Order: sequence, then C-alpha cells, then structure tokens
Amino acid sequence: VLALAAILVVLFIVPNPQQTRIHRDAELVPSQLTKALTNTDLLRLDYGIFILHLILMASFVVVPLLLRDAGLVPERHWMVYLPVLIGSIAVVIPFVILAEKKRKMKKIIVIFLVIGSMSFPKTVQAQEMGMSFSFFFPKNGYFSTPISPFSLRGLGFDLTRNLALESGFSLYRMSGMSVNGTDYDSKEPFVGPFFNLMVPVELILQFGTDQFEVRLKGGGFVFYNFGTKLNYGNIDRAIIEHYNWQVANANLDFDNKIGYGYEFGIEIVSYFSQRFGLSFGANYYIGGSDLNLRGSVTGGTEANGIKTVAVDFPDSKLDYTGLEISIGVIFSGG
Repeated sequence: VLALAAILVVLFIVPNPQQTRIHRDAELVPSQLTKALTNTDLLRLDYGIFILHLILMASFVVVPLLLRDAGLVPERHWMVYLPVLIGSIAVVIPFVILAEKKRKMKKIIVIFLVIGSMSFPKTVQAQEMGMSFSFFFPKNGYFSTPISPFSLRGLGFDLTRNLALESGFSLYRMSGMSVNGTDYDSKEPFVGPFFNLMVPVELILQFGTDQFEVRLKGGGFVFYNFGTKLNYGNIDRAIIEHYNWQVANANLDFDNKIGYGYEFGIEIVSYFSQRFGLSFGANYYIGGSDLNLRGSVTGGTEANGIKTVAVDFPDSKLDYTGLEISIGVIFSGG
C-alpha cells in the first residue's frame, strides 16, 4: 500500500524539473555501456561480488543442514552464528583500520584471500592430486613450455552433491607476458621469462558418472612471480617505434607484487579405475599485477643526436591473461 502511495506521490505531487541533466556518476549513459562491460577492472569487481554472494548464499543453505545433522536443533543455531560474527568482526576491524591508514587495502584483501583459501575445515583433504603437462597461450605473449610439472588440486569440500569449493596450487614457467598501461604500443611481451606460483579458489559444478565426469569451473586466483626479468629487446624495439628513433636503450626498474584475477574453464575426467583417471582441461585467466615501470630510456637518430628521456608508468600492469590447456593423470584419494 505504501509503495503504491509513493508511486502516486511521484506522479502527481513531485514537480517535474524544468531542466534535466545526466548525472554520469548515478545514471546509465548508453554510449558508455559497451566500454563499461568490457572494462577488465570492472569485470573483475563484478565477478568478485558475484562469487562472494554466491558463496554466502550457498553457505546459508548448507551450514544449517550440517548443524542439524550434527545434532544441534535449529533453535540453537544462533549459538554458532553469534560467536562467529563477533569473532570475525574482532579480527577484521583492526586490519581494516590498518589498511585505511597505510593505504594498503588491496594487499590486506589479497592476504585474507590467501589465508581463506588455506583455512578449510578439519575434514578437508587432498581429494585429488594430479601430475599434468600444461601449456599457456598468453594474450600478446609467448607460447610457454610445460608450466605445471606438479599441480596439487582438489583441496576443499563439497557444498552439495554437484557443487564444490576447491583450491590448490600450481608452479608455472612463463616465457613472456605483455604489459598494459605504458605509452609503448606493442603486441610483444615486455616481461619474461619467470617462474610463477598460482593459487586458485574455484567454485566447481560437477556432474557425470563413476567413469566420466565434467566439471565447470569459475573463481579467483592469486599469483606471485619469481626471477622476473624484463625483455629489453622487445622494449627497445617498442621505444624505437614510439619515438621514431634509430637506436634505443632502456634502463627500467619495476615492482614485483602479488597479482590476482579471475578464471573460468572446463575439465573432463575419465576414470579408468577407482583411484586413477585422465584429466583434460581448459581454463581462461584474466588478471594482473602492478609493475610501476619507471626509469629512463636513451636513444635517438643520427641526425638529431642521442638524448635521455625519463619514463614513469605508475599504472603499468603485468597482463596475466590467456588460455591454459592441460592434460594429466588424476589420483583420487577417495
């Protein structure tokens, strides 16, 4: 009734404005819709919010049933919920204050994501462990050599019969990846080679039979690079093209920070016994890490001489985007 009354008030009492303006911060601008839907930062944020709410809603479906099966009647479920709520607030608030004061909000979030991916219940075990060969096809990068000589996946628990939450880790070797956020347009990688440790947290929809299973995956991941190097050959060629120089020599520094992103994919498992199976998978990763490229470039032409130019790209990011194809042997502990 009140909602209908409010509609009538808006239609017949609230005056119409004599002049209307589009408020870009609060209204839809049709011309910017495509740009917003293809912005990787916004997509990463939207996907993260979606996964957060999906896990939250799934937890409130599953947890009450688990408490009931454990012998706790619904009237006493608050005895679990209330201490968890108070304890989580007591733990999180000091870190939020620290992150705001030190302007380290993203680092704190990443740390909690990593801790959360490892903080499974006591019933959690390595349900599956696979030895696999994986090949990564990065966007504007080099085709990599086998990047996963050892992968541990399947750490997690089943939310329902067909829905699971899993994590693990993989050790990669990346041959070369591109960089976004610089003035130098190039489809060649600026970073690589380097080793990479990647930890995913995936929500998995699984269905099939005892001999054949299909798994649809989606989630987020964090990564850290080791032995990271700049590909000065490609960088110098991009600088030459940008400035129309004949020669160039770059001297750059960069930050090696924890990166993150989201991924989705599909895995097909064919079991040839109760404990062993073959796995075929494809995952698409979209993410990045801050590089903050800065330094100087020296170069020029024979006619105009040699000069040195300072460069600073605080928004530069390693573009961790690409397709991973893998094949491996699955060992099931169940």
